[in-house]
Amino acid sequence: MDLKELEHRSDMKRHPWELARTKVVLDLIHPHLRDKNIFLDVGCGDVYFLEQVYNHIPNSKCYALDPAFSDGQLADIKSKFSDKNLFVYKNAALLNQELKQKVDFVFLMDVIEHIEEDESFLTNLVNQPYITSETIFVITVPAYQFLFASHDVFLGHYRRYTNTYLKKKIKISNLQTVQCGYFFMSLLLPRFIQKCKEKLIKPNEDTTGLVEWQGGNFISNLMQSILYFDYKMGRLFKPLGINLPGLSNYILCKKSA
Repeated sequence: MDLKELEHRSDMKRHPWELARTKVVLDLIHPHLRDKNIFLDVGCGDVYFLEQVYNHIPNSKCYALDPAFSDGQLADIKSKFSDKNLFVYKNAALLNQELKQKVDFVFLMDVIEHIEEDESFLTNLVNQPYITSETIFVITVPAYQFLFASHDVFLGHYRRYTNTYLKKKIKISNLQTVQCGYFFMSLLLPRFIQKCKEKLIKPNEDTTGLVEWQGGNFISNLMQSILYFDYKMGRLFKPLGINLPGLSNYILCKKSA
């Protein structure tokens, strides 16, 4: 969860979108896992996603970075993971100083849309000494600029992406695409309806659906399952050259030779 959203929550109910996105990424990286894996999550938010990676993948060592941590949040999260191989940072320079191992996976989970100069940010990250030609970058972003809405305004997004636009950004940043696609097609129509409503009625730009979610466990699990099935259906069509649209993009990429 984005730290800005976390500030507005009085509980820790997870939106089905967030739960399903975690399953999507775990599925995407599964064929690329090694016996031991070093993970880095940049823009990690409340560290929920990386904690799931740590819990699901044996022999993993995880590093999390988010400059938006308050000192209190950082202290609480460090205390939570004090007995695990999961290390949390607010300061990128300190992370770069202490991270001496080569990283196998870098996660940028709905991060680069928050950064005005996304290409420069990616280029700088690619050039860090812990990145090798075998490091896999896993990037997710919101899809389709025409769906830019109050949700994006609240979170401070600069843009949304298409696969073509995302691949262009990746290439400029000295990365090469391994695979790319959309996911969560079933959320396109609800978001389009929301966008249309916002043209007629002034939207509430002080919150997001992730903040407002109050669904119970049954509804959350049902929606999570539907969204994950949605993703798997999209994957079935890819070998046929059919790239189904979705509310989000993913791209796996590596440093160019």
